Amino acid sequence: MAAMQDLNPHQPFGIRTATLEDAGAIAALMVQLGYPTSTEDMQARLTPILQEPKQITLLAEIQGAVIGMIGAGLGHYYERNGSYGRIFTIVVDEAHRGQGIGSALVAAAEGWLMERGVISIIINSGTHRREAHHFYQRRGYQETGIRLVKFLPQNPD
Repeated sequence: MAAMQDLNPHQPFGIRTATLEDAGAIAALMVQLGYPTSTEDMQARLTPILQEPKQITLLAEIQGAVIGMIGAGLGHYYERNGSYGRIFTIVVDEAHRGQGIGSALVAAAEGWLMERGVISIIINSGTHRREAHHFYQRRGYQETGIRLVKFLPQNPD
C-alpha cells in the first residue's frame, strides 16, 4: 500500500505508508518528540517494523515533505475475546500543528485497525504530555489506568 486516499480532498496534505527511505524524516520527527534519533537508528528500527504485517507506519506529507507520522499495530487480548489496536507513536512537525494533520493521521490509523476487526484502540502517553492527552480525549479516548515501565540493562556486545 503506497498511498492512502486523502480523508478530505480539500486538505493540503496527503497520507501514505512509510518506506525505509523515509527514515531521515521520521528521525527528525522523533527528535521533536524528545527522542534523539539518527537516520541510521531509524533505519534499523524501521527495517523490522515495515516487514511486520500487524503494524503500519503512516506519514502525512505536503509536496513530498514529511510533516507527520503515526505508527500502529494489532494485539490480542488475554482478558477478553477479540483483538485491540495500539497507536505506538504519533507526531506532527511543530510548524504544522493545529491544522488537522494529527486528527487525519489518527483517523487513518483507526481505519486501518478497524478494517482488521479490533474492538478497542490503546494509546500510551507520557504524564508530561498534557496537551496530547486533551487531543486524544477530544477523539473519544479515555484514561483507564497507568503505565509502568522497567528499563532492562543492555548486554554490551
